[in-house]
Amino acid sequence: MWEQQDTIDLGKKILPKRRYYLDTKYWIYIGDIERGRGTIVHKEIHQALHSLVENGNAICPISYHSFIELEKQSDKQSLLATAKLMDKLSDKVCFIPYDGIFQQELICYLRSRQLIRRGLPAVSAAKYVWTNTPFLFGDRDLEFPDAPKEGAELVKNRFYAYWKTFGVLDLVSARSELKPLHHNSNIVETLNEGKDKNQNWTKFEQISLCEIEGGLSVYKEDANKVLSELSKSSENGDPRSYSELLEMIKNEWKTNGIVAGLPFLSIKCLMHSFFRYNKTQRFKPNDLSDFGHAAWAIPYCNAFFTERSLASMTTSDLLKLDQVYGTKILWKEEKVLDYLKNELEVCAKQ
Repeated sequence: MWEQQDTIDLGKKILPKRRYYLDTKYWIYIGDIERGRGTIVHKEIHQALHSLVENGNAICPISYHSFIELEKQSDKQSLLATAKLMDKLSDKVCFIPYDGIFQQELICYLRSRQLIRRGLPAVSAAKYVWTNTPFLFGDRDLEFPDAPKEGAELVKNRFYAYWKTFGVLDLVSARSELKPLHHNSNIVETLNEGKDKNQNWTKFEQISLCEIEGGLSVYKEDANKVLSELSKSSENGDPRSYSELLEMIKNEWKTNGIVAGLPFLSIKCLMHSFFRYNKTQRFKPNDLSDFGHAAWAIPYCNAFFTERSLASMTTSDLLKLDQVYGTKILWKEEKVLDYLKNELEVCAKQ
């Protein structure tokens, strides 16, 4: 079982490192080099990443969507080779699942408001969003209701000690038949229908305010759980119900156009807003995975290596997410290589 202390210990290990998030495009590029293919630029990116990771300066964490998109590869040998590469560059570190990351951000967001009122610095969720690869879909407690308590605890402890060592390669190798775990087609159809029916707006701010309200409703159960957990330590000015929380977030959104303390929710809502703002643009299944990559990568990594369309959207004048979170967002391989070369030089001087 993954414990709170595991999170704290892993956060202490991860935060001093440079963090680079690779979307599927770049995992494929450097995976090709492992199989004797690829361009000279891809080879140099591969070498730079390995050097930074092996020297203990950097890490390339993965996410739920990294794993989902990996399993879409039809060539099993290519899939296994990419999985092995992910394990090496990520050091078997990944982001916690989307529901967990929202809860953790909300806890830090509400506690930060208390601290700021006292003139103290805010607390960042960045320390608490990491886990090991086997837990990228969440944690489940083993139960042995008919076994003696001491024996059950012994089995559980030994299992989790073994389970925590698993990587992406272990997870995909253990499955007898590889099929995509998640499909977005039905969700996309609903999103496009909703977009077509709701085009009575004149400003981007109108759309984004609707999106943050709708986005928060998706996590209503998680929000209520957090509010309940924090109720004993609540102060004047803290929300005590979901409706109060919603009004507080909406007011901050109206003022700032974002809730910086809730990056996962904010980024996904802004990207949905961007699509709705472009009235002729249609949602496609891969778009939702892209939103997930961005929502994990941009607030918690130093650099995000992605595709042209996603880089253009996230750095556009409407979103400016690279400026909001101070993250380098790159899509051109040559620019990625230049960035990594500079990182190598900086690390060599330290």
